[in-house]
Amino acid sequence: MTPEQTQAVLTKCAAYDRRTVSRTDVLAWHAIIGHQSFDACLGAVEDFYGEYSHHAMPADIRKLAVARSSRARAVDARTKRALEVVPDSNRAFHGPDLIRHVLRELKAAGQDAANGHVLGKDRAADIAEKAAEDFLAHKRKRRP
Repeated sequence: MTPEQTQAVLTKCAAYDRRTVSRTDVLAWHAIIGHQSFDACLGAVEDFYGEYSHHAMPADIRKLAVARSSRARAVDARTKRALEVVPDSNRAFHGPDLIRHVLRELKAAGQDAANGHVLGKDRAADIAEKAAEDFLAHKRKRRP
């Protein structure tokens, strides 16, 4: 993350807690959170102020950003594994049907984003991965 991005993270904190942000603040925070992902830090600010009413400290944002990055890597790994189950030659054929099946399974499990019902990322990823595997296993059995 650049110092300018760190300043943006602090500015987002200021929108919640009305702190003033100086160049010294930016440099101090950058020393603690500068190695984290900009997007993870921005999301961490939202996570923090969604739970707490006191001022965030760099350690708070770093901890939450690390957790966000870990969850994102886990979801990416699950998605990659699910896609690896589909042979390249069959991806185009199965794509729309596979997506519809996965969405039906997510909805059956309680995920209905249009109506504000969202499963946690890990639970949704597990359901989607299993639905994709089940769909493809069914398709393989039906092949001549």
